[in-house]
Amino acid sequence: MAHNSTGSGAVEAGKQKARQGKDVADRAADNAAEHGEKAGEAVQQSKSYQLLVTLGLICYGVVHLLMAWIAIQLAWGLGGGDASTTGALQQLAGQPFGNVMLIVVAVGLFALTVWQLIEAVIGHSHVPTPKRYGKRIASLGKAVVYAALGFSAARIAAGGGQGDSNSSQESATAQLLAMPFGRALVVIAGLVILAIAVSQIVKGVRQKFTEDLAGGASRTAIRLGTAGYVAKGIALLIVGALFGFAGLSADPEQAGGTDQALRMILEQPFGPYLLTLLALGLICFGLFCFVWSRNAKHEKA
Repeated sequence: MAHNSTGSGAVEAGKQKARQGKDVADRAADNAAEHGEKAGEAVQQSKSYQLLVTLGLICYGVVHLLMAWIAIQLAWGLGGGDASTTGALQQLAGQPFGNVMLIVVAVGLFALTVWQLIEAVIGHSHVPTPKRYGKRIASLGKAVVYAALGFSAARIAAGGGQGDSNSSQESATAQLLAMPFGRALVVIAGLVILAIAVSQIVKGVRQKFTEDLAGGASRTAIRLGTAGYVAKGIALLIVGALFGFAGLSADPEQAGGTDQALRMILEQPFGPYLLTLLALGLICFGLFCFVWSRNAKHEKA
């Protein structure tokens, strides 16, 4: 009996030590999270950081204005080129001091990446828990988009990245199709893009973008945002459909980015008018980014 009592005491002591260890680990995790949140808040309250976010949103707007200009040229046979974000950056590179401007764009876009990463970690705290996680995941997605565009700008400034965006999409899709379950992966990618496209259109129609603006939105900003987000959503709908067709047909040439989507619009009845209308929507989004740059909301600031 004494042996059993001693064994039970040892087991209980082990459990108590385990609980104490867990409590210490939990407190350490809480402290780390608190320090991380305070560090994030300190960054957000920095004037330099907010100035860089402003610069980034202006650069993002300029990229969309260039895309719109390329699309208008394409619509009316005035030349044009690659009507995508890559094409817009390449056109910027061809201007006087183009490389310098691209470096500025890259810095601004990387600032937007940091902004959305912070939002993904500590932002949207006023939103109820289930919806908060969705918004944080959306912020993480935006960070990926801004980072990819920033790397593209930096690569083009360094003399690389001069290829056609449609060829790049086809190459990436071909590599994906060659993987196990590749067709399913490409179809899933198309469905994800379609979901993002629908969310952009809904955001525009329901004017949810006003939540991103500090201090409310003017009537002009609401009109610009509505037209801009709907136009972006329509372009993404076509991109998502192209990826879906590529997956279903196992044909990477079916895939394409924004440039191919806009060219498909041009091939439709009244194509030049439809493409011009979409280009005007992209202009609206670019101008909305300028408004957004002056009123960007920092959740913890």
